[in-house]
Amino acid sequence: MTTESDLAPGILPYFVDGEDCAALGRKEAVELTARTLLFGILVSWFEVERFTGAEDPETLRRLLNDLLEALRRDFGCDSLETLILDAAAVVRARHGALLASRMLTAGNNLLPGSARIRGDLMVDVWRVLEATEPVDRPSAFAFLVKVYRGIDLAAVDGRVVELLDYIYLVALSFRGQRDERARFFRGGAAKRVRNAALKRKMLALLADPDPDFENYRIGSNQEDGH
Repeated sequence: MTTESDLAPGILPYFVDGEDCAALGRKEAVELTARTLLFGILVSWFEVERFTGAEDPETLRRLLNDLLEALRRDFGCDSLETLILDAAAVVRARHGALLASRMLTAGNNLLPGSARIRGDLMVDVWRVLEATEPVDRPSAFAFLVKVYRGIDLAAVDGRVVELLDYIYLVALSFRGQRDERARFFRGGAAKRVRNAALKRKMLALLADPDPDFENYRIGSNQEDGH
């Protein structure tokens, strides 16, 4: 959570920010919209009982599934996948990658076959890794490896695929899975990654016996599709 954001109390999880969040702090009424409900559901998906006080979180989660479908129709989205991706994009722009990654993790749980959600999720987790705040890198690398495996790269934009391949190679490297890393690079990544900067970093990493993460940052978002 950012300091500007909070979840309104009540039966359903609403996500409010900015002036509305300040108004809640002053015990003033705020408008709870369909958008704030959508954001709240996705941000709190894995700990919904914490934010709602629900005694039966499983029943509540079934209700939230139904609400997501109703929200999809209300927003005119062609799919739940599009709804989740668009919602995460809005939150990313306002609050950064951490909250967006929480929403996309919920999306990955709801739609594990969505390559687009997995791709955006990996990019956001990578952004969090590159942030200045301390993060649990071993857990993040393990998560990235898990999300990448089984992803349908054919369903992802080519530029994003290159970035995902790079992220996966880095994650394998810092998990000590060097044999798998070598097979992955030779088995397809070497041909898929054409971005010169990423390819140089990958080759350097393959030859680096004791890599330092600071040397393998990307430093900008120019390679990804956001």
